[in-house]
Amino acid sequence: MKKFINVLVVLILFSIFVPVRTGAQAERIKSIDVDVILEEDGTAKVVQVWDISTHKGTEFFIPITELKDMKLENFKVTDEEGRDFEFVENWNVKGSLEDKAFKCGINSIPNGFELCWGKGSYGDHRYTVSWDYKNAVQAYSDYDGFNIRFINDKMTPAPENISIRISKPGSNLSAENTKIWAFGYVGELVFKDDGKVQGKSFRTLNKNEYMNIMMRFEKGMFNPQVKHNDSFERLKTRAMEGATSNEKKSVFTNPIVAFTASFGFFFLTIIIVLYLNRLQGPVTGFYNGKRTNFIPKIKPRKGEFKKVDYNRELPCDNELIKMYYIQRLFIRTREFGNLISAYILKWIKNNNIIPEERLDLNSSNVNKDDKLILHINNEPEFESITERDIWGILVKAAGKNGILEEKEFKKFAKKEFGELSSWINFALVDGAISLLESGGLGIINNDGKLQETQITESGREEIENYFGFEKFLKDFTIIQERQIKEVELWDDYLIIATLMGQGKEVMKQMNELIPNYIFGQGTLGADGSNYYTNLAIISTVNSLGNSGMKGYNSGSLSASMGDGGSSFSGGGGGFSGGGSGGGSR
Repeated sequence: MKKFINVLVVLILFSIFVPVRTGAQAERIKSIDVDVILEEDGTAKVVQVWDISTHKGTEFFIPITELKDMKLENFKVTDEEGRDFEFVENWNVKGSLEDKAFKCGINSIPNGFELCWGKGSYGDHRYTVSWDYKNAVQAYSDYDGFNIRFINDKMTPAPENISIRISKPGSNLSAENTKIWAFGYVGELVFKDDGKVQGKSFRTLNKNEYMNIMMRFEKGMFNPQVKHNDSFERLKTRAMEGATSNEKKSVFTNPIVAFTASFGFFFLTIIIVLYLNRLQGPVTGFYNGKRTNFIPKIKPRKGEFKKVDYNRELPCDNELIKMYYIQRLFIRTREFGNLISAYILKWIKNNNIIPEERLDLNSSNVNKDDKLILHINNEPEFESITERDIWGILVKAAGKNGILEEKEFKKFAKKEFGELSSWINFALVDGAISLLESGGLGIINNDGKLQETQITESGREEIENYFGFEKFLKDFTIIQERQIKEVELWDDYLIIATLMGQGKEVMKQMNELIPNYIFGQGTLGADGSNYYTNLAIISTVNSLGNSGMKGYNSGSLSASMGDGGSSFSGGGGGFSGGGSGGGSR
């Protein structure tokens, strides 16, 4: 609980001090919301709404360097008061703030041009910037479609939030007639019930991120004026080069997680940029002003952590997120279903979730091992941000009736797997923070560009205790000198065993030792019939964790096939429109 409060305070402080920075008068692009209307002839009418806070410079601009077969027409700008900006034929980039007030224009550059408009005054503004892309939708030999960059990389500053909505009047865009892909940002792109396509980011973009949208349409939906002999499949192949899915190549897709912590009289800012091409890759960012890798370079000595003594004490201060971090470092597992199951079991123990015997066991839709339904009862005391966030996800999945069911969670995880992906991304960071706070990780200061983290001696002791406890659970029934006070810890044993993927096996061993053990009751039952209740609980929570994994994987597959879902990090090559850079100057 103490660690959770510390991290929560850190996040609150960050939200107060970093985005606003009123004392520093920082430039901010709070959001860019894009609305695209596709017309019959393939024209895309683009409207961008920029919500900004500006305190220096004279203008905003958008470089356009990749038009190719498209044409840009009807560039217009209005402000939050609905005032139309005057279009100036010969735009002067060096003009003053006053010269550019309520004016817009196009500035030629060697490889294209820039859409420019004056700031008018400093402070908060909301600009509506619009233009038409002629020939946005183009004909290919197999389908019609496009791959367009709507928001550039290397913007100054990078947008805090981005969103896009795409529609075609008179048509419902759906997975039956359209395929969709999003590249360059951490977020999602999905079909909506109203026949529109909608996407959004899940967090602030970094300078290397962008928004490229690729769409494929069945023939007959448009009458494109530009026709290619090549196939759309070739365009797609080019776009997918370098595309990194959260679910395939990496657990992370470049999210930036920032924390600001209070230490006495000063604030320490930790910016963690997650960039993990492989499970064991670096998680780099700035810690106390220096670029840091938060994944330690683990070089275990021969036999280290493999031949360990039994450990009966609860490892890692009984913090599940810290244990999960150790799992990820050493076992290289991508399994997160066990973490969900362990949290659910913990909440059952603490009466936050109430198990109840099913009344529909004869239904063909019910897994016969899942003899229980789980009712959301009351909010837990969270030990970590990760625990808080997965609780919120499960509450949403449970719906209005507050009942957690396997099919519901699987469906939710598939539809909203971008949200689940963000949770997975943060879990490892949360575990690293926990180990840093306990002294299990330390910083190696050096004169190079990148300072590394290392496992400290106390960290090695924590890890050794973790694997010693795992060994203890595996040999649970053969260890002698069983004490009654140890039975009081069995609930925690079972929760940790579930995280380790050993829940059913350990529970069966417990039943062999003390048949009248009852999970979550803090007491012993009258007879051995409690085994079946315990089995039902373990089976139900395992099924829920597994269903989340299955739904998540299904959502990942749908995204790669163009059915909507999570965006790709990187990729989107061969795009038209947009370019690189832009923002405030």
